[in-house]
Amino acid sequence: MMSPSTSTTYAVNPYEATARARKAFRLFRIMGAAIDATPGLPVTAGNLRVICTDDSLTGLRHEIEELAGVRPASEITWATVEGLLIERYLGRPEVTDPVPRLVDEMDRSEEERQAAPATHEAPGERSR
Repeated sequence: MMSPSTSTTYAVNPYEATARARKAFRLFRIMGAAIDATPGLPVTAGNLRVICTDDSLTGLRHEIEELAGVRPASEITWATVEGLLIERYLGRPEVTDPVPRLVDEMDRSEEERQAAPATHEAPGERSR
């Protein structure tokens, strides 16, 4: 994981948040192109997390930032890149949290909710 000394103050300013999102997307595009150009690279959530957070790969991330034409990115920006990559390559969130279930539940009609109780599984997961 990134060391505490590399952390930055996180923005609440909407202009900074927009700039951070744009930076994350630029990094995501470069990372995606690099992954696509590397045949045989095992793309797993764990590998994507290592690339985006491990201190030993800080130099690689700086090179990616230079290729993307952005200033050094914060931990939160790289976490956003990680999430985008996981969604792109694995098609699902890495962690099961209540948000996908809530959204799925809200999309169900009242009749569907009464006919079948809400599941407590994340999308794409099945009970054993």
